[in-house]
Amino acid sequence: MRKLLLFGTGLASIACRSDKVIIANFQPPEVVIQEPSDGSNFYVGQFLRFKAFTQGSSDEDVSEFTHQWSTGSQTICEPEFFDEDGYGFCTVYSPWAC
Repeated sequence: MRKLLLFGTGLASIACRSDKVIIANFQPPEVVIQEPSDGSNFYVGQFLRFKAFTQGSSDEDVSEFTHQWSTGSQTICEPEFFDEDGYGFCTVYSPWAC
């Protein structure tokens, strides 16, 4: 029994000295704002439509990701999930001019 215990302890110490490294490589999905285009003008009282597209890696389901639209510290649209095609939308009434 004593030999078995010493042998088991020796194996455990060998296993703990190995140079095994586990690397987790996660790339966040890229998001592209498609609407409105840069430099767009809006009028007070106009509805604004925001559209974004995201694409994750081949093994990611983009419909599990959420998007939120904000300006400065003000949230314009609360977090929502992207659709299964990778699109996220936000439509908001504009009481301000941009």
